[in-house]
Amino acid sequence: MAFGWNSFFEDQLDQIEDTDGLEVGRIAIELRGVLEVITEAGQVSVRVPGRMHHAANTGGELPAVGDWVLIKPPLRDGEDGWVEHVLERRSKFSRQASGNRTREQVVAANVDRFLVMMGIDGDFQPRRVERYLSSIREGGAEVSVLLNKIDLTDKLAAFEQQVRDVAPDTPIHLVSAKKTKGLEQLEPYLVAGQTLALVGSSGVGKSTLLNRLMGAETMKTGGVRGSDDRGKHTTSHRQLIQLPSGALLIDNPGIRELQMWQSDDGLEETFTEISELAKDCRFGDCQHRDEPGCAVQAALAEGKVTRARLRSYWKLRTEQSNQSERQLHQQRNREKQFTKMIHHTVRDKHKGRYK
Repeated sequence: MAFGWNSFFEDQLDQIEDTDGLEVGRIAIELRGVLEVITEAGQVSVRVPGRMHHAANTGGELPAVGDWVLIKPPLRDGEDGWVEHVLERRSKFSRQASGNRTREQVVAANVDRFLVMMGIDGDFQPRRVERYLSSIREGGAEVSVLLNKIDLTDKLAAFEQQVRDVAPDTPIHLVSAKKTKGLEQLEPYLVAGQTLALVGSSGVGKSTLLNRLMGAETMKTGGVRGSDDRGKHTTSHRQLIQLPSGALLIDNPGIRELQMWQSDDGLEETFTEISELAKDCRFGDCQHRDEPGCAVQAALAEGKVTRARLRSYWKLRTEQSNQSERQLHQQRNREKQFTKMIHHTVRDKHKGRYK
């Protein structure tokens, strides 16, 4: 089976007892509550049953683009099928969903490598890269950074260094999707069966890059705003596409604000220099601020760690801590509601029994 199917998913399928009447497929498009699933028989429209919505604790358990699923095909033409089972993911990239609710949104699942795209224009914000790297690494995928629109500057080395300062252990590729420059650097990623995902802000050039990789104008691209040279937003939904090489690529709408969902391990991997220094701190729970015996503060005084880098670490660590507290509070409320429901059910049964 194509589209990234491998032994990891095959082994899971062998352990599911009853698969009669079900088909295996991969979610390619998520649009207005309907999922388009690619199966061996073709593309099928399916919906997520209410029981899955009801059972989902945070939203992250619901199927997302890139997921492998078992579906019940539609019985008649014009009808939708249903998702019956979601196979375990190899990786995922999640964020806090927009709105006031504490809820996980899976941006893409089962991705081998994410390509974080940033433009040398009004989109250039290196600190945002740290946020992407932490979230992506937490989900278990590899990540590279694409610095796009290199044709817009004659000071490329300075821009590149700013990105390397926040992503020292990450592959960085300098490209111009519009001018088709530097795209040969991506060829090692374009392997049949491998899944890539493009993420970044709106108008950064993701659709233009996808068109170049496809060798055809398959995705709409917008014009350029005169105020900041940024492209206009064009992609409106997530979509998995097979490239001519046989690799898969998930194109995502621009992310305006990336609020992290979980990123404890991802933060440690992204700020490796701080993580390594922290091992020599006097206290295991050192916050690297004004505690005595702090190895990170000592490195800061010696110029081995920059103030900006440490400040960014503090900011993301605090945000993650607050997010964890909200998730824990939500889980406790859910448990209380469940306990209360059970108590009322038992009480009502007893009342009926002893009337």
